[in-house]
Parts: sequence; structure tokens; C-alpha cells
Amino acid sequence: TAEAMDKEGANSKYLEAARHNVTLKNKVLAQNAFNAKDFDRALQLYKSLSNQFPKDTIYAINGAVSANFLQRRTEAIDFMKRAEANNAQNATIYQSLGNWYAARQETEKAIQIFEKGLKFNPSNLFLNNEYINVLLDNKQYEKAAQAIEVNLASFTSSDRMNYLYGYVNQQLNNLSAARNYYNKSIDLYNYNFDAHYQLGL
Repeated sequence: TAEAMDKEGANSKYLEAARHNVTLKNKVLAQNAFNAKDFDRALQLYKSLSNQFPKDTIYAINGAVSANFLQRRTEAIDFMKRAEANNAQNATIYQSLGNWYAARQETEKAIQIFEKGLKFNPSNLFLNNEYINVLLDNKQYEKAAQAIEVNLASFTSSDRMNYLYGYVNQQLNNLSAARNYYNKSIDLYNYNFDAHYQLGL
């Protein structure tokens, strides 16, 4: 290689500049391939860039998206794990990765991933919903109640959040609070049949 031949390092600046130019070119080629929906080519380029710069999460995220378009789920998950390990802030990464762990019934890992994602994206409604769902599915009602309280502070007019808060209060045997939030949910959306049903029990 050129580096091996340049034993005294006389051309190190030129070699570094050449590497930089190749990286810039590959970034442009990867973006162009992605825009042209040539996801196979984009994936190859983003994989190379991500391997070269593993801490640059944008390459891992774009690699994950490209792999998803190609339905290469395992590769997509590997890119997401790399992005998460390097503290990417993209909410979709945490939502997808958390759901993947949840589907594998790795509940605690899923919860950890959702919680980490929410540190970067506390107001992301989709991420909050997935987090609350996995808590409810696993009957972690006290933790779910805390998460819903945070959401209600931002989304007071959400009939779903009021319904869910009623539900967790019911599970925690706080029946007066449960009725109150079921009624709030119905006030916000009269056709919330789940709330009507729970009140009728």
C-alpha cells in the first residue's frame, strides 16, 4: 500500500488528504444511491463508512434504514445496536430496537432501551407509547403509572393517556382515581368504549 511504501512518513499529509477525499466521495455516493432507491449499493457504502467511523452514528442509522428497505432485519438490528451503543439520539432507533427486544421477550432489555431513548426524546409520543405498552404487557403498573403521569403533563387532552391512567389505577386498586380518569377519557372522546366498559364492571 501507499502507507507501507512511505516508511518515513514523508507523504503522510497527502495520504491523509487522500483518505479524507475518498470518505467524502463515499458519503456522496451513499446518499445518491439512497436517494435513487439503490438500497443495496447504499447499504454497502454505509457499512464501509460505519466500519471506518463506528462512533459516527449517522452512518449506522442510514445503514439500518437501507437494510430495512432490503428487509435484511438482522443487519438492520446490528446497525441499530451500534447506533444505540454510541448514544445516537434518533427516536426511531430506540423504538425499533426496543420493539425487537420486546418481541424476543427480553423485557428488561426492551425497557432499558426505551428509557434510554426517552432521555434523548422525552416528548416523543410514539416512543412513550411503546414504553408504556411494554410496561403494561408485563404488568409493571407502578412504573407505567409514573410514565403516564409524565405524558399527561404534556398531553392533558389525550383521551388514550387518561384511559391508560385510569386502567393502571384500577390495577393498583386506586378505584376512585380510576373512575375519575375513565370519565376524563370519555369527556375527551365519548366513543371510548374501553373506558365505558371498565366503568361498567
